[in-house]
Amino acid sequence: MAKKMKLNSATVADTFLATLADRGIDYAFVNAGTDWAPVVEALVKVSETGGRAPKFINVPHENTAMAMAHGYYLVSGKMQMVGVHNNVGTANALCGLMNASHDHVPVLLVAGRAPITEQGSDASREVLVHWAQENYDQGGIVREQVKWDYELRAGQEVEDIIDRALDIAVTVPEGPVYLMLPREVLTAPNSGSTAKPRRRAFGVVPPQPNEEAIEEVAKWLASAKNPLIITSVAGRIPENIDNLSSLAEKFALPVVQHGARCVNLPSRHPMNLGTLTDDMVERADVILVLDCEIPWIRRQTGPAPETKVIHLGIDPLYQEFPIRGFEDDLAIAGSSLTAIPMLQDVLSAHLGEDSLTVAARRQEIALAQSERQALLEETLEKSRSQVPINPVWLSACIDAVSDDNTVIVNEVGLNVNHMELNHPWSLFVGPPVGGLGWSLGAGLGAKLAAPEKDVIVVLGDGSYMFANPTPSHYVATAENLPILTVVINNSGWEAIRRAVQSVYPNGRAILSNRMPLVHLDPSPAFEKVVEASGGWGERVTNPEDLIPTLKRAWEIVKTEKRQALVNVICG
Repeated sequence: MAKKMKLNSATVADTFLATLADRGIDYAFVNAGTDWAPVVEALVKVSETGGRAPKFINVPHENTAMAMAHGYYLVSGKMQMVGVHNNVGTANALCGLMNASHDHVPVLLVAGRAPITEQGSDASREVLVHWAQENYDQGGIVREQVKWDYELRAGQEVEDIIDRALDIAVTVPEGPVYLMLPREVLTAPNSGSTAKPRRRAFGVVPPQPNEEAIEEVAKWLASAKNPLIITSVAGRIPENIDNLSSLAEKFALPVVQHGARCVNLPSRHPMNLGTLTDDMVERADVILVLDCEIPWIRRQTGPAPETKVIHLGIDPLYQEFPIRGFEDDLAIAGSSLTAIPMLQDVLSAHLGEDSLTVAARRQEIALAQSERQALLEETLEKSRSQVPINPVWLSACIDAVSDDNTVIVNEVGLNVNHMELNHPWSLFVGPPVGGLGWSLGAGLGAKLAAPEKDVIVVLGDGSYMFANPTPSHYVATAENLPILTVVINNSGWEAIRRAVQSVYPNGRAILSNRMPLVHLDPSPAFEKVVEASGGWGERVTNPEDLIPTLKRAWEIVKTEKRQALVNVICG
């Protein structure tokens, strides 16, 4: 047998950690494996010698780790690292990776790789799984969900590889990247614990909207009788909330949200008409689709043939979707951060804010807003005493116990029309791909990014079971991240039931007493799960008890600094 090599005191792993810290990676959310031995050794060196490295957080499930990085980015705007075992760890992270990919959230996903050699090094294969945990193409597991994947090779400068990964990840449209680290490469001798300096910030300058195209949009909006702006994530850029508020108010441009994943316009803004309805699309004569992947559901509604439709965004074709068949008269590539002020300036030359056109729009929108508010109040009043608890009432109750310091991470169930949401960080909603269980880890990441904020996570009972609650509650305790979790418990898969109803509205399943594959009863006592990690839990069935229970939970979170969970039995 060949003689084993001695591990050098300065290794690629040392430089790897130093480079991450130098490039602004503050946290690494990691579920390690045997391939992470060199990193563990390097972390101990850092602690003993005073070197630099991100803070490594031990997260006992890969999807939770991905969600934490996701939530951290939403609040802070800073990408972080997730570390996983080789192929098996990568596979476990795939659902969270899909969420990040379709939500355009940059994450540096770093995976170990089974040792390459069978002998000759202290880092060579040593246990049975090292043969089974090797793929012909490990990157193939994730390639459709990442912008870039690569395996660090012997002799390559790890700084260059990390820089390329981060550069690609934060270039619009942002997204995750994947780096594999073979064990033998990490143990190889290297220059040490300093990183080469970098000359520029990561990412490239995003494309600027075409001025002639913006001029055309302004002309259409100026002459429109019933214009409409549809957005989903324009508010993901915090400055856009004020920019869009100003544009909409000045020229009486109603704004609606379809599949919104953040606050795009303050709730009480006079031009905020809430969520999209079919009649809005059908009545509009000019529609500006702004940072919105799916502006309406084609099988249900669509604009009139003569309606002018503009799609504006970094990638208005949304090329990550294999098929996306929405009509448009103009597609403009560019950042909404630049486009909205440009449009306001150009529109001012075509339309005065005191013109008869704007005045007529403003009057009509005010009437629509009045009718909308009356309907919301009526709906809320009906929901107050309904048993099981109506999600509308739950939404209003969560709103009642929240304030301007609250961050709400909603995976499913909340009705934002019954809530007061005014700040960029007031609300974050789960990604469109629908990888369940996202919100619990995302809430922990949000709390880590902004410990001064109060975080509420809202998710369904099925999503809670997908969220790896034991690992998530463990991390909340271990890292002192007290959050409030609200489970909307209807003992079933509502999305499946609705899908069956949509496809077979008069089918046997709808007419049957019990639909297969939909029910999740008997329902577990979710309030007990959090107690295993030192948290507080309570079950609520009576709508009158909801606000007092939420207040008790908040008191536990805020004063005792413990996580809490409220299991709400809903209809």
